[in-house]
Amino acid sequence: MPLLDYIFPEFSACFFDFPGCGLSEGKYVTLGERECHEVHSIITALKRLFGFEEFFLWGKSMGAVSAILYSSLF
Repeated sequence: MPLLDYIFPEFSACFFDFPGCGLSEGKYVTLGERECHEVHSIITALKRLFGFEEFFLWGKSMGAVSAILYSSLF
């Protein structure tokens, strides 16, 4: 992602597919209901492994719903 390094040199990015979407394994999606817990797991891991403290969440469609639900629940 060289373009991101050029535009946002002070940011790191984490990209992923929810289970059941994209190239990830899994058969079912819950349109954000369970996926917000996946977001929580990823953020917890980024905090623990890399010491990140602040996050900007962005998603399209179900990803946006998951980000909103995560923000309201955790």
